[in-house]
Amino acid sequence: MFPETLENFIEQSLNEEYLDAPLLRHGALKTHSEAMSQSISRVTEAIETMGKESAWSDDIKASDDFLVPVFRSYYKMLGLPNIIEKSNFHKLAKYVPESKIDSEITEKLDVISEIAKSAELVPE
Repeated sequence: MFPETLENFIEQSLNEEYLDAPLLRHGALKTHSEAMSQSISRVTEAIETMGKESAWSDDIKASDDFLVPVFRSYYKMLGLPNIIEKSNFHKLAKYVPESKIDSEITEKLDVISEIAKSAELVPE
């Protein structure tokens, strides 16, 4: 998990929500970004206090140990229902900066894509 992923999630979500109201989006972006930043800080401090690896370490279970409490705190601060439960974490993938995706993953996905393109439909 990368901080940029969560920042991108907020920004893109608000861009969609406030498409026709850029001035409102600017104010909302500040409020949401501050809430996310505070949530990340609180959870990061709690993780470190418990003696676990860094919140940004590959060794931490990002879903349970980090994302669940971050989103719970974030939405609570905003007074909104939590729309990003654990079952929706896959939706965050599109917000991962391309530069943060390991080249091995990109290579494997490219191979899968090429195979899928060359596959023929089997008639029923």
